[in-house]
Amino acid sequence: MFAKIFSYGLSQTIAVIVSSFLLVVACSAPTPSVDVKNTGKNNEKKVVTPGNTLMGNYLAGLHAQSDGDTAAAGLYFSAALEMDPDNFDLTWRTFLAHLSEGNMDEAISLAHRIIETSPEEQFANLTLIADDFTKGHFEQARERINGLKKGGLNTYLQPLLLGWSFMDGGSDDNDGQSALSALSPLKETAGLSQLYTAHAALMNATLGNNDQAETLFITMIEQQGSMSLRKTRLFGAFYEGIGNFDKAGALYNGYVAENGAAQYLAAALDRVANRTASSQAIMTASQGAAEALFDLSGSLRQQNALETALLLSNIGLHLRPDFSTLKLITGGILESMGRVDSARTIYAKIDPSSEYSWDARLRMATILDDQGRSEQAIKTLRQMADERPEVTSPLIDIGDILRRQERFKEAIVVYNEAFTKIQDITKNHWSLYYSRGIALERVKNWPLAEQDFKKALELHPDQPYVLNYLAYSWVEKGINLDEAQEMLRNARTQRPNDAYIIDSAGWVHYQLGAYAEAVNDLEEAVELLPQDPVVNDHLGDAYWQVGRRREARFQWRRSLSMNPEPDLIPLIKKKIEFGMEAHQTKTENQDGNG
Repeated sequence: MFAKIFSYGLSQTIAVIVSSFLLVVACSAPTPSVDVKNTGKNNEKKVVTPGNTLMGNYLAGLHAQSDGDTAAAGLYFSAALEMDPDNFDLTWRTFLAHLSEGNMDEAISLAHRIIETSPEEQFANLTLIADDFTKGHFEQARERINGLKKGGLNTYLQPLLLGWSFMDGGSDDNDGQSALSALSPLKETAGLSQLYTAHAALMNATLGNNDQAETLFITMIEQQGSMSLRKTRLFGAFYEGIGNFDKAGALYNGYVAENGAAQYLAAALDRVANRTASSQAIMTASQGAAEALFDLSGSLRQQNALETALLLSNIGLHLRPDFSTLKLITGGILESMGRVDSARTIYAKIDPSSEYSWDARLRMATILDDQGRSEQAIKTLRQMADERPEVTSPLIDIGDILRRQERFKEAIVVYNEAFTKIQDITKNHWSLYYSRGIALERVKNWPLAEQDFKKALELHPDQPYVLNYLAYSWVEKGINLDEAQEMLRNARTQRPNDAYIIDSAGWVHYQLGAYAEAVNDLEEAVELLPQDPVVNDHLGDAYWQVGRRREARFQWRRSLSMNPEPDLIPLIKKKIEFGMEAHQTKTENQDGNG
């Protein structure tokens, strides 16, 4: 998305470069820089210092942008723009950098300038529409909405934003009919009826049309097949608002029974028990518009359109700064983009009283672990486990951190602690059995590991990674080879491009003496995962068995250069020196993933 967006005005960009070249060469002013300063408690903060040349700041901005550092890019581009304020391409880049970073004051100011040159530009218009909503300028917002280009994202956005613009609480048009009529194109467009139903339900709830709202909420469940957590909360809040706490409780309990994760609806169930109502389903125009952007951002995130999803999320947060659900989604988008510091910042802004604060803290701990601050992450998670002794997620996360660090005995202790907190085992616990099984297998407690893998498959039949781990372990032990082969066929059908599963399939062919088939599979696995020492070692073994001795030694040397597990090193060296005939052995895949 950004690559496409930032290609706009390329000729103007070239003009900037050419016109500035002599200035850069001649100027001895300070160049742009980024300093990293320690702010205490192991936190580091980047201090960006723009230079005094147009070209220097522009190129520094491009470099920061390519590194995903939109905060620095925005500062550099802004400095460059001060030197060339009429450059449209530079204005456009600066606007997108600030919008991506959530710097809405700067983005709004630049959006006005962009619209003067390019009146139909989508994201500048969306930014100004959101600002009109927050200021109560709904007539002006409607003019902008009606002026949006047809097609693309606007197929969704135009009806939603136009509809919510009529829910301003003060307009003469606010009889609800204008709002619902504006939504009608969604109902008439294939694939968009669910959006219509959800937002029409919310509008009717806000208008007090309770019968219509309930009918639409029920229709929404029928259309979706199963309820998302967000929609469950909104439907339940509607029932709470009209005093039907029994239906609200049944809805919440039904979600928990199907999906687990009771902590996410704990506050709602408390309200039901105490007969106190939520007002979540009653929305202002700005809140409804933010809900629309939340829906689209979440959908785009699932499609991996992360940059566009992020821009819409930030516009949504301008409409509704306290929207914890959207903050959590935005943090997830930033994590997926590799912008973990920005993600951690937005997670920290989630209201501690929100049900989503718990998830945000879990994700912040994950970021700490990813940044190499595992002990701090474990400390945070242990505090959370102590706060809510009935919740297992912090303990499971601690166990996973320890397992990834190969502290398997410690991981098993924590996984066992998590199991003591579980009252009823459900299908969602398959992953805990799987994780503990891996740790048990790594400390060579195979009987208990095998029990856990089988229990994981009992809870989640045909789960491909469990199938692979158990089947590969059997293959390594030379047992249940026919069953293992069938399990790996199943796993490979589900994950046809997973290198570890393909390696396992090749290795079972090897153990069964089907060396030519093993070579075919293992070559494919190495192509997909060229830097894995075990996969390369396996291919070397298969090459040797089909008489390709020189290639076998080449693969073993490659494996040796890739830092294999310590106990594999002497085995590989012996094979390189003496070959398979003098040293018949089976290498062991230490991570168990094939």
